[in-house]
Amino acid sequence: MHSLEELGPRIFFRISDQIFITESVFFTWIVMLVLIVASVLLTRNLKERPGKVQALLESGVEMLYGLIEGTVGAKNAYLAPYFVGFLIFTFCCNFLGIVGIRSTTADVNTTFAMGIIAFFMIQGLAIRARTLKGHLHHMSSPYIFLLPVNVISELTLTVWKYSGRVYRHDLMLSGHGGFKLHAGHGRSLFQSGSAHSAESFL
Repeated sequence: MHSLEELGPRIFFRISDQIFITESVFFTWIVMLVLIVASVLLTRNLKERPGKVQALLESGVEMLYGLIEGTVGAKNAYLAPYFVGFLIFTFCCNFLGIVGIRSTTADVNTTFAMGIIAFFMIQGLAIRARTLKGHLHHMSSPYIFLLPVNVISELTLTVWKYSGRVYRHDLMLSGHGGFKLHAGHGRSLFQSGSAHSAESFL
């Protein structure tokens, strides 16, 4: 069992009695800054005939895209930037635990927010596949009064299972048993969470 202190945020510094910055927020900003700077530096001088560094980066991107395509299917390969982005972000957050800093995904609020993002992405893709009217009809089947029930059910299952999966794998890194990165979370995200919505585009 883990204490509430391990599950939740930790105050990093206070601006006032009512305003404070948590460790999770601060180090998430650091990870975001590093990723933004790295992406700008690594993509500003791309050439048609790549050098060694560019060729290595392109090979890595192709490998990740192939992994994602094999996970969610060829017709959903356009989702690769989302999954690769989440994979790199999660890896960087988990890497903090290796260097002695509490991983940001060790805070259940961070993984909860990632689950919320996943929920809205799934709903957006379902609307794109079915149209808004078709998706509402699907979500309200077989009776219209089931619409709020289905929405709450999908939100709960997606957020709970997705955030719980990321959080559990983070615990394996952050001093609870070593490093393990779950790279195949794409299919499980769609199949275990919003089954109503995901089946329209998987």
